[in-house]
Amino acid sequence: MSKFISKKKSALIVAALCGAVLPVNAYAADTDTAATVKTRDVVVTASRTEQEVKETPSAVEVITHEELERTGANTLTEALKMATDLNITQSAMGNNVSLRGMNNNQTLILVNGRRVRTEDTNDSANKYELNRVNMSNVDHIEIVRGTVSSLYGSDAMGGVINIITKKSAAPEITVGNDWTSHEKDGYFHVGSGQQGKWSFDIDAKYSDTKNWGYLGSTDQVISLGTGTYSMLTNTTNQYGKRYFFNFDGRYDLSENKELDFFFDYMKEDLESQSFTSHIVSTPNYSATVLTAGYRNLFDHERWTTGLGYKGKDHLGDYELRVYHTRFNKEQEVYYSSYSGKLHSAGDLSSTDDMTFNSTTIDGKRSLQMGNNQLLTLGGEYRLEKYDSTRLTEESDMKYAALYAQDEWLAGRNWLLIPSVRWDYSDVFGSKVTAKLGSTYHLSKNSRLKANFGSAYRAPTASELYMDWSHSGYAYILGNKDLRPETAVNFDIGLEAEQGRTSGKLSYFHNKVKEMIDYEYQGVTSGLYTYKYYNVDNATIQGLEAEAKQKLGDKFALRSTYTYLDADNSDTGERLANRARHSVKLMLKFDDAAKSGVTATLWQEWLLNYRYELGEDVGTTHLNTLNLVVNKKFNDSLSAYVGINNIFDEQDTNLFADGRVWRGGMKYTF
Repeated sequence: MSKFISKKKSALIVAALCGAVLPVNAYAADTDTAATVKTRDVVVTASRTEQEVKETPSAVEVITHEELERTGANTLTEALKMATDLNITQSAMGNNVSLRGMNNNQTLILVNGRRVRTEDTNDSANKYELNRVNMSNVDHIEIVRGTVSSLYGSDAMGGVINIITKKSAAPEITVGNDWTSHEKDGYFHVGSGQQGKWSFDIDAKYSDTKNWGYLGSTDQVISLGTGTYSMLTNTTNQYGKRYFFNFDGRYDLSENKELDFFFDYMKEDLESQSFTSHIVSTPNYSATVLTAGYRNLFDHERWTTGLGYKGKDHLGDYELRVYHTRFNKEQEVYYSSYSGKLHSAGDLSSTDDMTFNSTTIDGKRSLQMGNNQLLTLGGEYRLEKYDSTRLTEESDMKYAALYAQDEWLAGRNWLLIPSVRWDYSDVFGSKVTAKLGSTYHLSKNSRLKANFGSAYRAPTASELYMDWSHSGYAYILGNKDLRPETAVNFDIGLEAEQGRTSGKLSYFHNKVKEMIDYEYQGVTSGLYTYKYYNVDNATIQGLEAEAKQKLGDKFALRSTYTYLDADNSDTGERLANRARHSVKLMLKFDDAAKSGVTATLWQEWLLNYRYELGEDVGTTHLNTLNLVVNKKFNDSLSAYVGINNIFDEQDTNLFADGRVWRGGMKYTF
């Protein structure tokens, strides 16, 4: 297949981008007034989010700025912990994040609508990203559960997490720090507010993560006839320093027309420790024949810079944006101990260097089509270049997309939103995905929502071209014959509120084909060899429930429950790293208006969690009680204290290492 997009196709794509339209984040129809779809006047904010969330057919959740302040979330992991049907667990490399039971690499993470992915294997994608977001720069977070490939393309099979950064309305300077049993950080934020035609926000942050000790183990077992050869590896977390700098400047060209300049920088200087025991076992004999300790060093840097132009006219909104991301990764693994004779402490075991460059052009255009339709048209062009010691060759991959969405008030109480997207890759050719969403108002306070759509995920450069020896015992190969993962999804839900009570109940069903994973191939030159294949088909279905109850003026209850049935369709086995039942119960106290005090007490249960750590497979559960109290002393000074996992529950299979104390303070000038 051609490795280049034809000139004709490129011209069509560029032309489409110049008048393109991205979908609005959420849609609000006023059922008590004229039934007219209107272009939104401002970007989604905390004061308008609830109304828009009620109208959009998709399962959408917004974590507002007030909620982030109340919980003292100093990391994205902390911010997402109380979200519905979003499963976050610890791993040695970072965090697993899963929406509606989908794999870690099937959730698309965005910052202001921009892709931030830099790691691209099924083990590493998104695991690092929750720790690579500067939370001092975050205004709110939007979460869409369920497939949205018809709008966002590849990787959005499970859903989207979109992090929206701050844009200060008035001049301010904020300084603060956070401290936990695991890490400490310091940060500042400078917002200019509107100064004539200019406004800008600057953020910087420094964090230092501690070594938490060995968190858990993985066991790779190879059959040797009547015996086995196993490698039992214990690993610490990644610890060390991270540095962040963010700049976002806006210039008003005229009324309703704006230029946006942005620059983001992130640096990681981290390390971890691991220890591997090589064990030979037979029915009558078992012995450790070799041990090796490793010191893993990680030096990562990422730059993102870009320019955007957006505005509004009598037809609707429009935007055109170009941005570039460069990521440098240098990883070295040294022996810290070795019981054999081939190596000594201090010897280099392996390296993993990579430079990733991505340039993206995307655009949006909205068109008011009469009183009951809002048409959105969009396009994207993306060039990704990988140069890595892992790959057999330097990889250039080109992507292009065009899509359309129609928000149509089919009746006074019935909203239909069909969308379709055409994606093109110079490696895989064309792919079309589509979605139909519907919201029907049963009454003023109740709604029925339904969605049906398709999705896909294209294989990454590492999955296609990897040729990597890892720490002297594993050899991982890519596969140029891989096919994209595909999925068909539908969900249906009921939402209602009455007085102080509200609730949601949804059923979702996802049929996934051609899932990509690696399989054991045998021993090659003394190394245990694995290769990527399209190996699995899966059925992932479940129930989501949420209930809220206000208890007087200061207290509120919120509970969420998810039942997940995720199975390999070919073997009938449960998919690993997922809980059958997930329950969250939260009690919120809010006396901010009088005493400045807010508090949240929440219990989380992960029940019948199936883990898979190499050949070590089983089920476990985790039950944690957490508390955070926030005090606003005046308009300038606030502080919080909290305890995660109050009763010090630990589970090596979930890399859960027990109680975490935390606190922080910030001052705004």
